Amino acid sequence: MDYFLYLCLAVFGLIFGSFLNVVTIRYNPDKGFSNIYSLGGRSHCPHCHKQLTWYELVPVFSFLFLLGKCRHCGHRISFQYPVVELLTSAIFVTVPLYVAHFSRMFFWSADLSYGSWLFSALAALWTAVFVLFLILAVIDLKHMIIPDSINIALAFIGVAIAGVTQWLHGFDAIHGSFLRHYAMIFGLRESIWTNHLFAACIGLLFFGSIIVLSKGRAMGWGDFKLAGALGLIFGWPDIVLVLMFSFIIGSIISIGLMLRGRKTMKDAVPFGPFLVLGAITVFFFGFQLMSLYFDLFGVV
Repeated sequence: MDYFLYLCLAVFGLIFGSFLNVVTIRYNPDKGFSNIYSLGGRSHCPHCHKQLTWYELVPVFSFLFLLGKCRHCGHRISFQYPVVELLTSAIFVTVPLYVAHFSRMFFWSADLSYGSWLFSALAALWTAVFVLFLILAVIDLKHMIIPDSINIALAFIGVAIAGVTQWLHGFDAIHGSFLRHYAMIFGLRESIWTNHLFAACIGLLFFGSIIVLSKGRAMGWGDFKLAGALGLIFGWPDIVLVLMFSFIIGSIISIGLMLRGRKTMKDAVPFGPFLVLGAITVFFFGFQLMSLYFDLFGVV
């Protein structure tokens, strides 16, 4: 039964990923998401403008069947299409699974009890966060901008996650952090609301300082707002690791691009995707990385 559910989640993720491609490819930085016509109309080739048939719209498989080329004009199809579809499918499977594992209970239990519904809500909220992460990363890579609407949505979801977490199993030295018991080293475990608001302030203060000191050359205001939203989502001290890993990953990738001649020191690089990667790292591997760090120094 569980395998069938995984399969359904994966297939639905592929279909939803196809929709996300429409959203990100037709996104207009000047009009944002408010232009309803940007999502309307039949799907067509962006080069020859021929309308696509149903078998040209099957996620991933159409790309493979057509060998990555338009059937009508032979123009190459962007790899964004299968990549976004596969990533969305992975999100719909792995995020609920990890939330269930992390919370010590399978959210898809047949027993639709009080606790089960809350686990389902928590899994759905985190899935929404990762979907927004994906949209944000694609748009920032394409347009060097992080839409305010995405940051606002992430902030509201962060508040909702804190509320469900508090309702589900409370907030103490163990619960409410992806670092588990290591979080109590950093304190501020008395109230989940104080904790997450403090984390948001830390993110805003840190990026605000960088913007002011660099006179806006090092970071953008979209990154500033995203850091605050991530603070509301992850809380303290998780936000510290999110920011730390985002800079480490960003440095590694940027150096790699410069070594390959793709970028120079003067070129701007969107930082939103690095913040997303930092958040993903803490979500899946925060506890393991903290354990590895303390094991290196022989600390329990």
